[in-house]
Amino acid sequence: MTEVTTKKHRNRFVTPATMRIDLTDGDWIEVKERLTYAEQKRLAGQTFRPVVNTADLTPTQDSESRGTDMELDLEWYSILRIKLWVVAWSFVDVAGNPVRPTMDAIRALDSETGDEIEEALNEHVEAMNSQKNPEQSEESNTG
Repeated sequence: MTEVTTKKHRNRFVTPATMRIDLTDGDWIEVKERLTYAEQKRLAGQTFRPVVNTADLTPTQDSESRGTDMELDLEWYSILRIKLWVVAWSFVDVAGNPVRPTMDAIRALDSETGDEIEEALNEHVEAMNSQKNPEQSEESNTG
């Protein structure tokens, strides 16, 4: 008699799911539980910009024809990170109308709110990573 075993397949796709994170003053943000592979790569790939030292260029050389160094564009990274993670929020404009989390709206946030959202995202990502890899999380917390 042959024994039949059924293999449980792992879902390798991100299931669209969100969760609400409370902020100060009764506000909240709704964030994706996980980013897709493409979203992670977009965040990683679009946050660096070329750095050209024009003093190093010769009169016949332009910035396109020489090797360029890359640097993290922290402003763009922070804005794009919030845009990719946040799907909704409770923020309203001065007239009390709801404001969607667009790139322009994120750019217009006051510094304290932007920092608060970034901190909330950091905690969220850390929590999701610790659920996915509990042993690694314990090691990183002790080390």
